[in-house]
Amino acid sequence: MSEGANDKGRGSGRWVWPALLLILLVLYLLSVGPAVAIARRTGKGMAVVNVVYAPIEWLHNNTPLRNPTESYVNFWDRITDDTP
Repeated sequence: MSEGANDKGRGSGRWVWPALLLILLVLYLLSVGPAVAIARRTGKGMAVVNVVYAPIEWLHNNTPLRNPTESYVNFWDRITDDTP
């Protein structure tokens, strides 16, 4: 009887790792805008940004995601711009 209860508990955990990986991927994709905006604004860290976000740059240059990625980064540039 206890064996069936353990099997049921393990089955529900099989989605934890894929869900966690998906969440981390989404967070990585969403972090490119703030990272680029901050690096541009401060003038520091652009080399690190270029390395860390090279896969997103490749997607930008080689897929139809050019316009959405540019719009997203430009959005973050505008909201972090401190000029009146």
